Amino acid sequence: MNGKQFDDRDNLGNGMTEEGVEAHLQRFWQRGKEVRSILDEARAARTKVLEKLIAQNLDPQLIAESVTRLENALRTGFDPAHTNWPPPVVTTYIEPYEMLEHASILIDELFLDGRNIVSWDKELSATNDLLKGLLRKHSERLFSKIVTTLEELFKQADRTLSDIERNSELGPKEFEEKTWYEYADYVLPARDEIEYALEGLRIGGHEERLRDFRGRIHSFDQRYRKTLPESARKYNQASGRYDLTGRDLEYFPQNFWWRRLGLTRNGEPIWR
Repeated sequence: MNGKQFDDRDNLGNGMTEEGVEAHLQRFWQRGKEVRSILDEARAARTKVLEKLIAQNLDPQLIAESVTRLENALRTGFDPAHTNWPPPVVTTYIEPYEMLEHASILIDELFLDGRNIVSWDKELSATNDLLKGLLRKHSERLFSKIVTTLEELFKQADRTLSDIERNSELGPKEFEEKTWYEYADYVLPARDEIEYALEGLRIGGHEERLRDFRGRIHSFDQRYRKTLPESARKYNQASGRYDLTGRDLEYFPQNFWWRRLGLTRNGEPIWR
C-alpha cells in the first residue's frame, strides 16, 4: 500500500458535517437492526420447518399406525420375499425406521439448530425407545424380516442394474429403449428405501449387525457410479434426456446416497 492510499484512508471522514456523520451512523445502526430482524425471521421459519418435519415423520399416531401394521404382518406371517406388492406393503417391516431417518436426514441437511426448541432430541429418543422395545419384544423374528426386506429390495436394484450393464454395448437408441425406465422405476426406488431403513436402524444402534449388508451396498453404489455417466451420454445422443433419477430431485438431501457419489457434468449433477 503506497503513501497516497494511507492518506486517502486517513482522510475518509474529512469534509463530513456533524449531521452527515449522524445520518451515516443511523443508517449503519438501521442496517444492523434489519440484519438482526432477518436472522430472527429465519430462526422462526426454521423452527416451523422442523416442527412440520417432526409432525409428518415422527407423529406418535403415525408411528403407532406403522407399528400396528408391522405387528399385524408378523402375526399373519407376511413374507416380503414372496410378494409382488410395491412399497409401502413390501416395506412394512422397515417403515418405522424409514420414518425416523426421513425426518433425521432432512433435519441434518437443513442444518436446523432449533432442535431443542421443539424437543427434537426428546422426539428422537421417544421414537428410538419405541422401536428398540419392538425389537426386544419380537427379537430375531422381527429382525430376520427386516433383513429379508432389505435383501429383497437389494435384489431388485442389483438385478435391474445388472440388466443395464449387460445392455451397455447397445447403440444409444436401442440402449435408451431397453433401459430408460429401469433407473427411475426399479433401481432408484429400491435403493432409496434401503438408504432410509439403514440409517434409521443405525440411529437405533443396529449398525453392527448390518455391516456386511452395508458392504454389499457400497459395492453396488460403485457399480452405479461407473454405469450412470455412460448411460447419460447415450441418452443424450438418443434424445437429449438426462433425467435418470426420477422427479423432485431438489427435495432430496445433499448427503443422500446418489448425491454422495459425486457424479457431475460440467460442475452440475449428471442427472440434471
